[in-house]
Amino acid sequence: MKIIADTGKCVGAGQCVLTEPALFDQSEDDGTVIVLDDQPEGELVEKAREAVHVCPSQALSLQRTSDASLITGDAPLITRDAPRVTRDAWRRSS
Repeated sequence: MKIIADTGKCVGAGQCVLTEPALFDQSEDDGTVIVLDDQPEGELVEKAREAVHVCPSQALSLQRTSDASLITGDAPLITRDAPRVTRDAWRRSS
């Protein structure tokens, strides 16, 4: 898996950093996402998926390195206890 960040979409909410600080940081200048490890392995792959899922601006996606297909925040994500928040639900709550 490869993490792809679109800093043009990023709103600097920091949910990715809160999900996994070993994978993400935020720019000192504008708060946008900085990917620290774009090819996570092991348990960090699940954390990367969770970060993609919780990103309110959908600035993160995962690319399968074997077939180059993208996994975005709209893709179903199965985690033990993370609630699924859709983009539309997030917009309504903002």
